[in-house]
Parts: sequence; structure tokens; C-alpha cells
Amino acid sequence: MFNIILFIIPALIIISKKYFKKKLNLIFDLDNTLIVSLEINKYNSLNIYHQPDIKYLKASTKSRIRVVWCRPMLKFTLYLLNKFTNIYLYTRSNKDYATNILKSIEIENYFIDSKYKEDCFNNKDMRIFYPEYKKIKKLEKNIKKLDKLRLIDKISEKIIIKIDLSKIKFKKILEKHLLLMNNFVSRSILIDDLKLNKCDNQELYHIKYFNFGMQYDFELIKLLFYIFYRSYLINFRLFGRKFV
Repeated sequence: MFNIILFIIPALIIISKKYFKKKLNLIFDLDNTLIVSLEINKYNSLNIYHQPDIKYLKASTKSRIRVVWCRPMLKFTLYLLNKFTNIYLYTRSNKDYATNILKSIEIENYFIDSKYKEDCFNNKDMRIFYPEYKKIKKLEKNIKKLDKLRLIDKISEKIIIKIDLSKIKFKKILEKHLLLMNNFVSRSILIDDLKLNKCDNQELYHIKYFNFGMQYDFELIKLLFYIFYRSYLINFRLFGRKFV
């Protein structure tokens, strides 16, 4: 039965791929979502019998040696999702740690873009993956500067007119990018083991922690079916926001 399910999923994806013109953006967490990572001393003290996928990984110059387990079927899942979605990585781990793990388990090429501890604030905000996000921040900053400049005493009417015209121009560009960014976020899903990472009504798919020694990962199978379903809805105008 399980083998039949594994056959059905890629078959559906291959058959329907040409109809999925609008792609969902899947933003994955790393630790406890895609992998489990432990320091070698903790691993030895816990007497875990299930062998890790990677032993003795020096994740960064500052970190201790670690062992790493990948979710069962991880590469298979990312390979299929890559066919009809855009995949990103958003982790609170530092860049050296995350990139070394991704390279070690050979999945780094599935991610269009990655954000790390250096990019995170209090909550994960998916807007940061919008390609022109920095431009939006710069436009907002320039508009504030123009507002302050206009308040300066003894500036000529001619300069005030120039300031107002520049502000109108910046606002039009900003409105356009905000609309595009909101469209990007409306098609984005954060996939994380933590339910608390929901930010500004952005969609969270809660994926449960996985156990050592599993041969199959039903959480990833559920995710594949759900994302296929959501891709179908967004492409056939039945899309409605839903939180899991």
C-alpha cells in the first residue's frame, strides 16, 4: 500500500506539472524540520542506536563536532517539490553551520535563496525573500528623508515642488512593489516545526518532529499531498488561505 502511495505522488506531479503556471513559495526551516543535529558528546551520552547520516561534522570553525540525521525521504521530497514550487531556506542557525550541513547532505541546490541567523529578527518574516525587498526598504527610507527635508525652514518654493514631485514618484514605485510583495507572500508557506513562527498573517504549515529510526516519513508524505492540493487550488482560482 505504501509503495502505491509513493508511486501516485510523483505520477500526479508529472501529469499536472504543465498546468501549474503559478508556483507556491515553500520556505523551510532547517533544525528539527529537515534535519536533527546533536553535539557529539550529547549523542554519546544518550546512547542512540539509530546511526546518524553524518558523523563527526565540523559545522563551523567555532562549533563543536556534531552528528546529523536527515528526515527519511528528504531528498525524494525536495526533488518532487522542486518540480512545481519555489523552495527557500529560513533558519535561525548561523550561515557556516547551515551551509556546511546542506552541502554534506547534498541538498543545497534545491534552495533558490537562504536566510540565516544574521537575517532573522524576533519572528520569521517571509517578505524578506521578495527579490526587491531591499529596494522597498530603501524607498521607505528615502520618503522619510524627503518628509524631514520639507520641514526645514527657509527653503524655496521651487525646492519644495521638487521634493513633492520626488516623493510622488517614490510612492508610486513603492506601491507597485508592495503589491508585488503581497502577492509573493500570499503564495508563500513557512514550513516549520515551531507553531510560534507565524508572523503578520503569513501562512505556517506545522510539520511534526520526527523520530529516530523511521524508514518512512508520513509527515513529508502529508506535506507533498497538501502542497499538491494547494498548487491545484492556486492555479484554478479556488485558492483560499488556510493555516495548518
